[in-house]
Amino acid sequence: MRDLFESLSPRDINTVQPYEGFKNTELGDNLMKVVMNIVFIQGRINPYVWTPFSFEDYIEHCTHKVNHQIERNLLDILIFGGVRLQPGYLAKKGDLYCITEKFLDLVRAFRYQY
Repeated sequence: MRDLFESLSPRDINTVQPYEGFKNTELGDNLMKVVMNIVFIQGRINPYVWTPFSFEDYIEHCTHKVNHQIERNLLDILIFGGVRLQPGYLAKKGDLYCITEKFLDLVRAFRYQY
C-alpha cells in the first residue's frame, strides 16, 4: 500500500465544506480552521506535494487577516499537543512546519470523490 504522502495531495482535499465531519474529533473549531488553512496554503504553494512551510508562508497565503499570536499558538498545539489533543499533527524542522502522517490521516476524510 502506498503511503499517504504518495496517495494524497493538497489538491485532493475539499477545503470548502469539510467542517461538519470534525465535530466529533479531538480538534476544536479553531484548530480545525488552522488545519484547513494549512491544506489551503499547501494547495497554493504546491497542489501536488505536501511541502514544509514557514509561519511567513502561512501569513502570505491565508486569505484572512492572521492573528499572529493565536494562530502561531494553534500551530504549536498541532505539534506538541494540548489539553485534549495528542501531539504530532505537525512537526517542526528549524523554522519550517512539516505535515505528518497523522495530519494526513485526519484530512483524508475530506478527499474529493472523483
